[in-house]
Amino acid sequence: MAKIFGTDGVRGVANSELTCELVIKLVREAAFVLKDKFKNKKIIILRDTRISSEMFEHAVAAGVCSSGMNALILGIMPTPAASFLVKKMQAAAAVVISASHNPFEFNGIKFFDGDGYKLNDETERQIEENVNEPKNSNLPVGGELGKVFYEDAAIESYTEHLAQKFTEDLCNLKVAVDCANGAASVCARSLFRKLGIEYELLFDSPDGTNINRNCGSTNLNALAQRVVDGGFDLGVAFDGDADRCLAVDEKGRILDGDHIMAACGLDLFKSGKLMKNSIVGTPMSNLGFVNFLEKSGIRFVETKIGDKHISKKILENGYNFGGEQSGHMIFNDVSSTGDGLLTAILFINTLIKNNFKASEVFEMFIKFPQFIKNITVKKEDDFFENSKIKEVINQSEKILGGSGRVFVRKSGTEPMVRIMVQSGEKDLFEEVRRLYEQPWN
Repeated sequence: MAKIFGTDGVRGVANSELTCELVIKLVREAAFVLKDKFKNKKIIILRDTRISSEMFEHAVAAGVCSSGMNALILGIMPTPAASFLVKKMQAAAAVVISASHNPFEFNGIKFFDGDGYKLNDETERQIEENVNEPKNSNLPVGGELGKVFYEDAAIESYTEHLAQKFTEDLCNLKVAVDCANGAASVCARSLFRKLGIEYELLFDSPDGTNINRNCGSTNLNALAQRVVDGGFDLGVAFDGDADRCLAVDEKGRILDGDHIMAACGLDLFKSGKLMKNSIVGTPMSNLGFVNFLEKSGIRFVETKIGDKHISKKILENGYNFGGEQSGHMIFNDVSSTGDGLLTAILFINTLIKNNFKASEVFEMFIKFPQFIKNITVKKEDDFFENSKIKEVINQSEKILGGSGRVFVRKSGTEPMVRIMVQSGEKDLFEEVRRLYEQPWN
C-alpha cells in the first residue's frame, strides 16, 4: 500500500507530488470515514498564503461535496484555528491546506476531527487504504451532492478567543512580531491590538511565493536584528501556518521551544497547575533543558516527534503540557493542538507575571552543544542501507558513549533524513561534528 500520510498530514510539491486529483480522492475518503463518527454534514476548509493553496481549496471543496457533505470555506487562517472552529461550528471535520514551514512550492493537507484533534495513526491508515483501493463505489448523485458555502467572520471569532487568554492587566513590553508572510498575517494585527501591547509587524505582506522566505520561525536573523536595532523587549516568530512559535530575547538571542517550555512549564509547576509535574517532549529536546527540568522537580516524558504524538501522550496519560524544540506547544488546558499565536500570548503572560526579561529565560539553562545535519534523499532505504553512513553513525555513538546522543530520523515533511547530535562533553562533540563534515558519497 502506498504511504500517503507523513508526520503532519500529507505533503509534497504542489501540482507534482501533491496533485488536485490526489487531494480530491484523499478528502473524499476522509469525509466518508469521518462522517460516520461525527454526525454532521459539514466540513470546514482553511488555507495558508501559498500560490497553490487557492487551487487546492477548490479541490478540497470538490472532494467534500462528492462525498455528499457540505463544504464551508473560511479562507486564509492559521492551522490551529481549525481546532477551535471545528468545535464551535459543530463540523464533522476540518481540512487545512498548508505545508507549514516548507518553501512555497510545497503544499499539504491536514485533517482535524470533529473534536478538534489531528487524526490518529489508525484513522490515517484507514483513509490511505481507501484511497489506494476505493470502497465507496456508489457515490452520491443528484440532490445528494454536497454544497459549497463561504464564511468571512470566523477569523474574528478566533482572535477574540485568543485574546481572552491574555490574563495580565498591564503589559509594558514592546514586541516585534514576524508573521512569516503566512497565515498569521491576516490576524496578528487585530490580535495584538486587542491585547493592548506595543508591537510592530514584520513579514506580513504575503504574495503567494514569499511564505517562510528568509523569515519566520525557520529563519530568525531578520527578527533578531530588528529586535536589537528597535530596542524591543521581545521578538516572536511564527511559521507559515502559525502553529509554531519561537522567540528572540532583547539581546537578539534565539529562544527555541525548549526555552519557552522551560519558562511556561516552570510557571505552571510553581502554580500547582502542571499535571503530574511532567512535561512531554521529544528526542530533539536539548539535554541541558532536560537536566534543568529534573533539577527543578519536573519530569521530562519523551514521545515520538510530531505535535499529534505529544497531544496523544498528554491525553492518554493525564498530562497537560508539552512541546517540541521547533516551537510546537500543546497547552492542553486551553487548546487541543499546537497554536503559535496562543503560545506567544501565554509566553508573554509568563514574562509579565514573573517579571522576567526575555534574556533571563535564555539563561535559565545552558544548552548542550547540538547540531542537526539535514541530508536530502530520494529514497529512504538508500540512506539507511549506505554502509559508510552506518559506519559514521556507529562511530559517533561510540565516541559519545554516555555523554550524549545521536538521533536519526526520516523527515515526515520534507525529502530528507535528519541526524541530531548533542553532548555535554565539548571535545567529544567537536570530534563527532567533524565526522559529519565529510562527503557522504
